[in-house]
Amino acid sequence: MGALLTRAWDENKVLVHVKDVPNGASCGCRCPICEQPLSARQGRKRAPHFAHIHNHDCKGSDETILHQMAKEVLLEVGQLMLPPSSGGFPSGLVKLYDIKSEVWDEKYHIKPDVEGITEDGQRILIEFYVSHEVKGRKRRVIVDNQLNCLEIDLNYQNLDKEELREFLTKTSTDRKWITQEEIVQKEVEVISYSSNSNPIYRLAGELLKRNFIEGTLYLHPYLQYHDNYTMFDADAIYDLKELGYDIFKVHYKYRRFGSDILLCKTNIEGKKSFISINVRGRRRSEGFRYPNGWMVVDIILKRGSTYDDIKDRWANGVIIKTFETDVVYTNFNEWYLKEKPTSKSFMK
Repeated sequence: MGALLTRAWDENKVLVHVKDVPNGASCGCRCPICEQPLSARQGRKRAPHFAHIHNHDCKGSDETILHQMAKEVLLEVGQLMLPPSSGGFPSGLVKLYDIKSEVWDEKYHIKPDVEGITEDGQRILIEFYVSHEVKGRKRRVIVDNQLNCLEIDLNYQNLDKEELREFLTKTSTDRKWITQEEIVQKEVEVISYSSNSNPIYRLAGELLKRNFIEGTLYLHPYLQYHDNYTMFDADAIYDLKELGYDIFKVHYKYRRFGSDILLCKTNIEGKKSFISINVRGRRRSEGFRYPNGWMVVDIILKRGSTYDDIKDRWANGVIIKTFETDVVYTNFNEWYLKEKPTSKSFMK
């Protein structure tokens, strides 16, 4: 999800996509954040987006809309599913009373996104994370005073109120108690990870990132491992940047699943598609649990691989099996049926 504003209110305050409205100020749309009029810009140089006609100081974007929508949903439903925890933190589905949004706390001098009181009288602070985690002074105040503050990661959610309502009340994923996380983090810091000792994995990951930023990355399905690879054209390749993917995170860890590069694409309905690309020294064990709905590309470096060999092989951005590497794709079968190949005979 980028910093552009691709959705706005129409005359009925219904979120619409910039591609579904007339170009220019005649679109009749307003910013969901500041409620000022917008102009739809559907040119060729930049991705289609809305721009403010007058209020140029507004920072409205898809990220801020998602953040605002999550607060509105929580205020409406008055319930929240808390994650399993220990150390006295509440858990499970709780009903919140006296819910407030963006209220300054005079005692601690912080302003939580939302706060509420549970049935047993515990005060819960909620912070929604889209582009910025809780850091700095605010985090120190929460930790030092042992406040019950829950941080909820919205980065994998779509701009859909019903989906957000289900996410907040029926699942406990992508959320953590900040104080509890601080305790766990201190314990983790003393552990040494020998699996990261070989610098070639880090260098290879950086090379993939650089190739994507400076050009693109290509997938070549026919040369990979698939149960039904014969259904694909042997010469077809897929340009990830041309298909609309962009870097979401680099060296990112999500629910204990690490990605050297995490790519994301948001379609016109606001649905997100993730591709995780990883450089590894061996295959994952049978039955490994991948993040739900993600496509995963594991590039396996064989024994004796050198950085120079990899650099030469990946110079054009094509991810394929070579003498130095194996490539394993997971959860791509439906993706290949939907996406359009970029070109023919690329490898010849």
